[in-house]
Formats: sequence, structure tokens, C-alpha cells
Amino acid sequence: MYYWVSSTIICCITFNFLLACSGNSHKDRMIRFFVKGNEATQKERYEDAMRYYKQGIGFDSSFADIFNNRGVLFFQQGDNQNALNDYNKALQLKPAFTDALYNRGNVLYNLAKYEKSEIDLLKVQGVYPDSAKVLFSLAKTQLKLKKYEEAISQLNKILKREPNNANAYDSRGFLYLMSGNLKEAEADLQKALTLNPKQDLAYANLGLLKAAQKDTLQALQLLRKAIALNPNEIYARLSRAKIFLAQKQKDSARIDLKKALLLEENNEEAKTLLNLY
Repeated sequence: MYYWVSSTIICCITFNFLLACSGNSHKDRMIRFFVKGNEATQKERYEDAMRYYKQGIGFDSSFADIFNNRGVLFFQQGDNQNALNDYNKALQLKPAFTDALYNRGNVLYNLAKYEKSEIDLLKVQGVYPDSAKVLFSLAKTQLKLKKYEEAISQLNKILKREPNNANAYDSRGFLYLMSGNLKEAEADLQKALTLNPKQDLAYANLGLLKAAQKDTLQALQLLRKAIALNPNEIYARLSRAKIFLAQKQKDSARIDLKKALLLEENNEEAKTLLNLY
């Protein structure tokens, strides 16, 4: 299982758009529904927003921004395929649309199309080289591609501009852990906790690091802290379950695995581990 601290992806949605409307043409009507959709989105009335965007597209399907914004709503609903379809349409209409490129890169990540995700995000990085959210998303994709050095490079750029970014230290620490650089991993994870003592996943990653160093007692203590800070975090529970299983503490492992499935009923890793043991 891969973990990434910045798991909440910030999608780009177009709100600021002005057009003089005569009230007669199909395009004017589309823009009116586009604006209504944006207003509903800002008020978190997502069903209304979806309906307005659909109505707007019905009047005029040549406007990239409305497809991008509807794609964001699909993405937020977990409908990755329809989100991808809308981002593709937006980019067909406006190939250099960086918001849609960024959004498509993120949905391609969700669809496990990591090479294509990286291509889109690299294009966006070329336009916004210092954007932390772009660098985080790119590093996340490069982690999946096992391009650890490239991913660490993205986080280095964030930390150069934001030296107190606890999430970046936590994420870089995890990358060092994945690549076997335990000394660097521990330094980064400890730094993350110094900056934010409530960084639950930094405790979880430190727990995995201690497990790799065969310090089972310390590993379990750190994972206990992580779970106490955030009882609904699946990553920490699965990590602790694996340690319990390695120690042949099957009953303790089952408790964590069943809790993980209560939190996410389709978690394949939890299901697999329960079936194996």
C-alpha cells in the first residue's frame, strides 16, 4: 500500500469568467447556466451545480471551462471516468488549458494511468514551476512509477520555498523510507513532527521505519500514537496489522483489519490479509 500525506487533491475550477450577454444566443444562455453552476458550487450545492452545467452544455458545447468544472464535480463524487471524459473534452476545445491538464493528471492517477498522469502534470509544472500543489501531485505520481529521486526532487523544490512545510517533510521521509534511506527518512519524519506534533501519518511512517529496523516495540508504540490522533486512518491500521501478523498476533491483526474494512468496505489489501490469516 502506498501512502501520501497530501491525499486530498485540490482540483482547479474556473470561477472568474466575464462575458457580455445579449440574452438571445445559445452561448449567452450557456454562460448564464455556467455562472449559476459556479455559484451553486461555491455554496456546496453540488447537485444543483451539476444540473446547471448540464443545461449549459445543452445550449452550447464549445466552452472548455464548463466541461472542466463539471469534471471537478464528477471527480469529487468518485466518478473518475466521467471526470476524465469532461477533462478530455475541455482539452480538446482548449489544448493549453492548464487547469484541465492538472485535473486530468489527477484523475489519471486515480485510474492508475501513472505514465499519462505524469505527462500532464509535467506540462502543468512547466507553466507553474513553483506551485506546491502541482509539485505534490507530480511527486505522488512519480512515487507510483518508483521514480523516487524525481519525486524527492519535487519535494525539495517545495521545501526550498516553504522550509516549514510539515507535509513535505513527511512525504519526503516516506520516499526515503521506500528507497531504503532510513537515516534520511527518520530525520525528515522527526522534522515533520517537530513542525506539527499532530501529524499522525508521520508517526505511522516512523512506525514502519522502526519495524524495518526490527524495533517492534517502538514501531507499535508509534502506530498507537498515529491511531490515537486519527482513529479513522486506514493506512496506520493496516500498517499495524502487518506488524501484528509478523509477530503472529493474529487476533490483534484481525481487529485492525476489520476496523479498516468498516472504514472502507472495498479495501482490497484488508480483504486479502483477512483471507490469508
